[in-house]
Amino acid sequence: MKALVLGATGFIGAHIIRKCLSAGIDVRGMKRVNSPLRAIEDLDVELVVGDTTDKGSLAAAMKGCDVVFHAAGYYPPSSRHPVAGVRQAMVQMRNVLDAAAETKVGKVIYASSTSIVLPPPGSNRPANEDDYYLPNPKDHLQLRAKWAQEQEIFRYVAHGVPVVILNVSACYGPGDAKPLMGTLLVAVAKGVVKFWVEAQANLVDVRDVADAHIAAIQHGRVGERYVIAGENLSAREVLTIMAEEAGVPPPRWRVPLGVALALARPLEHSLHLVLPRLIRGGTVSQVPTYLLDLVRYPQYLDSSKAMRELGFKQSPLRQAVRDGIAWYREHGYLS
Repeated sequence: MKALVLGATGFIGAHIIRKCLSAGIDVRGMKRVNSPLRAIEDLDVELVVGDTTDKGSLAAAMKGCDVVFHAAGYYPPSSRHPVAGVRQAMVQMRNVLDAAAETKVGKVIYASSTSIVLPPPGSNRPANEDDYYLPNPKDHLQLRAKWAQEQEIFRYVAHGVPVVILNVSACYGPGDAKPLMGTLLVAVAKGVVKFWVEAQANLVDVRDVADAHIAAIQHGRVGERYVIAGENLSAREVLTIMAEEAGVPPPRWRVPLGVALALARPLEHSLHLVLPRLIRGGTVSQVPTYLLDLVRYPQYLDSSKAMRELGFKQSPLRQAVRDGIAWYREHGYLS
């Protein structure tokens, strides 16, 4: 078997490559021309240059591959240009799926997000695969773009393109070379985070996520979604675990949810400017400010389907946090 990993130098993509290699799967990674190799620099893996904006490079990379892991989902930089952002997300997904159809790939496994797995209003149960986010123009563009990409997938599946969707929660663990979700962990470990918001949270070990991708090759059903999530915790519990593992005091002050929501959109641009410099000299490429919008929705998640069908297993969040902090320390992010 030969697999192609799109987003090979990213957090999830790099761990998928490691799991492929340990499972004896021949793997090829696709990266953008300027993508740093820190996440996979210790691996002997075939790399090709390409981009999800270039259908030709995708088709060339997919030739001879049995499965494609799509871990290079489009991340809109801000919500300032919503129409263009959604259009770009859809075009990039179409490019991937057109190339897969052209090269007759056996299966595409797409790392989507649990940000668009939301229970109905007023429901007190954890959300599962049957719960769909409905686009809201007031929400961050990231949510609407992810929703649009999944709609494209369902359209292609109806025409015979074999795609499995893994809705992945916020990932933590070692090897996050360009921190996205990990920005919060680095900020807590540096003692920058002083407050907490009354909100629900779900975080998952990136190594469990990679295991689920490998399992989906054989067991993932085409056209299905699978929630790949970790422990359901309050935001305060998450921040306390991070602080304890980093050896710093946990956040002390509570910010009411209404205040956090009111500040979310005005703070977006400032966070994109300030946090990368605060964390590590501007090397954080994106800051997941859509999470500020997402706290208005329940975020407790149910991975029962993935456990039944994929054999998915959840590791304790504390271990992922501990290993993530150790990796950041080793690589100078916390100096």
